[in-house]
Amino acid sequence: RVKCGDAGIIAMVQGPGPHLKWAPKGLMGGLLKPEEFDYFHEQIIQEERCRTFCPGYEDGLDGACSIGVPVILKYGADWMKELTIPPIFRGEETAVLAISEAYAGSDVAALRCTGKLDASGENYIVSGTKKWITGGMYADWFVTAVRTGGKGAGG
Repeated sequence: RVKCGDAGIIAMVQGPGPHLKWAPKGLMGGLLKPEEFDYFHEQIIQEERCRTFCPGYEDGLDGACSIGVPVILKYGADWMKELTIPPIFRGEETAVLAISEAYAGSDVAALRCTGKLDASGENYIVSGTKKWITGGMYADWFVTAVRTGGKGAGG
């Protein structure tokens, strides 16, 4: 994983965007500038990884991270991105997306795990359980889907 991080591969499989600035040693040893990287390049990376790795190994190496990191990049506060993304892109840590629950499976409209604002209005108190989290046994960071409103898809 660290070698993939050094080559910028973990950053590149997240697609093009400003997050590529966190690739520890640039993209492919500096062969490609972050601003030049596009979805065509990402497709090449994905195809070559599938050719060189056993699909199960490739998914285990990056599968969980590929669904946890985009949420941090899109919705995370700047301080959170600075804390989590550099070590993830270096291959030192991983992040996963925790959605599945014993009663709901991966049906996000049926989530029972809740997040309620504390008295300060700045922090959420999370109550409930998650289960069957891909990569969860080895994760350093969990992006957790919780219900903050009423029942159904809007809650």
